[in-house]
Amino acid sequence: MLDSLDHCTYMHAAIDSREDTPVFEKKSSYTPAEANRAYDQLDQRVAEKTLTPRQAGAHRRHIASRVRVALKPAYTPQAAKRAKAEIGKLTEAGTITAKSAAAYRAHITKRTLVAWSPVTGKSAALR
Repeated sequence: MLDSLDHCTYMHAAIDSREDTPVFEKKSSYTPAEANRAYDQLDQRVAEKTLTPRQAGAHRRHIASRVRVALKPAYTPQAAKRAKAEIGKLTEAGTITAKSAAAYRAHITKRTLVAWSPVTGKSAALR
C-alpha cells in the first residue's frame, strides 16, 4: 500500500497551477450599458484565447438573463418614443430577448400618458 500521495502529482499539479482569480467576473445584475461592456470584454477574451467560444457563450447567457431595464410608472409621449427606440436598440444588440422587449414595449404603451383635447373634449392616447 502507498502511504503518501506522491504518486499522483499530475492531477495536483494541474489543480495547483490554476489561478484563483476568475477569468470573468459575474454579477447578479447588469444594466444594458454594463451588459454591452461585458459582451465586448468577452469578445476580447475569446480573441486573446483566454476563453473558449463555448465559455464565452455561457457567460453571455448568464448576462442576458440578468439585464435589468429601468422602467418608470408613467411616460410622456416623447419619453415613450425614446424608451421604445432604446428597447429596439437593446434587442438588435442582443442585450435583451425579443420576448422581454415585447413585454417592455407593452409596459411603456400601457403607461403612456393620455392627452386630453380641449377641442373635442375627448381623451386621445398618444403612442
